[in-house]
Amino acid sequence: MLKRKMKKSTSIIMVVVLILTMLTATGIALEVKDSLFNMNPPTYLNTSYSNSGMNGFSVTAKGSLETEDDYEAYIFSVEDNGALSVNFNHEDVKESLMEGWKISLYYIQNPDEDLYDYKQLTYFDAFWSDVTASWGETGVRPGTYCVIVEPGQFFLPGDFEVNVSFSPTESYEKEFNDTIETADNLRLNRTIYGSSGQRDDDADIDYFKFNITEDTYVNMIFEHTDDKLPQVGWIVRLLTADGQEISSFASKYQDPLLETGKINLRPGTYYVCIETQVQTGITYRLSVETGISETTEFELNDTPQTAEVFPENTIVSGSLAPRVLGLDKDYFKITLTKESYITISFTHELEEDNKDYNGWNIRLIRPESDGTYTEIVKRVSKWNDEGVNITGMGLPAGEYYILVDADSMQYTSLGYELSYICQNDILYERESNDTMETANKVDVRNVYYGTLISTDMNFDRDYYKFEVANDTNIAFQFYHDYTSDSSLAWVATIIDENGKEIKQIESAKNDFVVSTGVIGLKKGTYYILIENDLYTSEDTYWFKIIN
Repeated sequence: MLKRKMKKSTSIIMVVVLILTMLTATGIALEVKDSLFNMNPPTYLNTSYSNSGMNGFSVTAKGSLETEDDYEAYIFSVEDNGALSVNFNHEDVKESLMEGWKISLYYIQNPDEDLYDYKQLTYFDAFWSDVTASWGETGVRPGTYCVIVEPGQFFLPGDFEVNVSFSPTESYEKEFNDTIETADNLRLNRTIYGSSGQRDDDADIDYFKFNITEDTYVNMIFEHTDDKLPQVGWIVRLLTADGQEISSFASKYQDPLLETGKINLRPGTYYVCIETQVQTGITYRLSVETGISETTEFELNDTPQTAEVFPENTIVSGSLAPRVLGLDKDYFKITLTKESYITISFTHELEEDNKDYNGWNIRLIRPESDGTYTEIVKRVSKWNDEGVNITGMGLPAGEYYILVDADSMQYTSLGYELSYICQNDILYERESNDTMETANKVDVRNVYYGTLISTDMNFDRDYYKFEVANDTNIAFQFYHDYTSDSSLAWVATIIDENGKEIKQIESAKNDFVVSTGVIGLKKGTYYILIENDLYTSEDTYWFKIIN
């Protein structure tokens, strides 16, 4: 029974030679010696351009199924690249969604040999209540094809018509592009049409290949008719030549248009992969727009090892690429040739919906000698704010990374700009000085600058160490810029080398200077601990010790 043979097959059905026939209309000899057709010899469709016109062909054939083991086969040739469609017509015999017929399209991979390979390209089911059914258009290349009509899940005997139409065009994918090795060439800034053929054994995957010869941006655009359904129909991915994912998105049937936004790429070969998630006959449209890079961030820079070098006093502009699984990460490498007081600035385009949640994370990361990475600070910039600053922070000489990623799974393609400056003409706190053992050494009468910079729930603490050579009196003065807010923001504590508190003062945001007054100290080592009070503040503070 043909139906059972088809369902047992993989994508290739092996058949043997039995009969000899000629395609007299085209003059092409086609040996169909096929045990598959023992029951019913195939019908050869006249697809000659001379009979059908230079714009392709449209051929209609009649048939009928009489038993559950019955079938009809139609063989024809295609002479050019183009789009092929099959329509199946029958009388409206009954109002029912039962599947009465299965219509399959096969490609005969070796028509000149005695043993044929049949590769299934797609199929569709026709219901009892359908008067006309079709899978849309399938991109094909020159060759020999076969349409087979067989009983569906619920057999219904009767007559039908099969119409095969073909239009020569280079705008359709060739439905033999299921692997990266067999990818169709994709012309940039042009639209190509594709189909998500349903098959008995696997979902359709379409690969497209394109080359870039200079630094450029690409914007991958995927379109289809709005089918009003929330199911995901396709996963669309942008890949490097070695298969790394640059960007991806899931297109639902109710998403008629999705795009990645502009992504900067270096010269090279890239691929687009379209994975069908649910069998469908909807034709999609794919295009990859290109142009001169408007931003300075290039993919892939998702790891410290692939980070772009980020010089001081420059502006980096970039955007986060969408991903179905995971989030895009943009790493930028900075090198401090000497101890520096660094300030990082992050600005971005505003979200039109003025959302006050989600957005970007901006992190400063230090590589450690054991191969791990320490997050020194993180800031969050919301979609509707103007950006954030990581205020002045003293850092030792060495390599660091600035990482920009999404604050949640809510993707935004809005552009951002990143910059940093270094100062070396002031005395400043050196991170990390969160413990007495890592305290910064300070001297009497000098002015030192610092900032309490916290990461999530890890609150920053700044320790400073000073020596008293002889018994003496000192005063500690704590400063910051004035604001009208009266919230208590800082606590400064002087302790001895055993951690015993000697004096503590609090500073509100609307204080300009707070002093301990005169303190008598014995000869020895002392520490200043500065931490947040009831409310946190990342404003720069400064202090000095007077004796």
